Amino acid sequence: MTISDVPFGQLVQLAYRAADGAIQRGLESRGFDVRMTHSAVMANIDIASGTRATVLAERASVSKQAIGELIDDLQNRGYVKRVPDPADGRAKLIQLTAKGHKLIDAAYEVIREIETALLNQVGAKKLEAARSVLRATTAICSDEP
Repeated sequence: MTISDVPFGQLVQLAYRAADGAIQRGLESRGFDVRMTHSAVMANIDIASGTRATVLAERASVSKQAIGELIDDLQNRGYVKRVPDPADGRAKLIQLTAKGHKLIDAAYEVIREIETALLNQVGAKKLEAARSVLRATTAICSDEP
């Protein structure tokens, strides 16, 4: 089977994994000690205000236990911290530390590099067409109204 024979859904998954791996390598080359699984937290956290762990778990479609372990690991590495939620003193918000903000900035930089490489390889028209297809796929396959 060649890449042109791969079903669309599987091709999307392959592209996602390849991009995720490229982001991981880009972050490692910049000195960040994170794993792909950490994106469940880092890609879903509200950068300015922080996010409750339960919301992160929901956004990432993982269990509360799994998100808790990722938060613990990221906290031990210095990327996030737990602070009291001003709306509910019993709850905690997960917030980025200064190191966490640097990680997010670096991730956006790596993503821009990937998008530039795509633009250079396929051109603006094809890249926008791909974006359009992915937006439509998301809308069609989403369980949200």
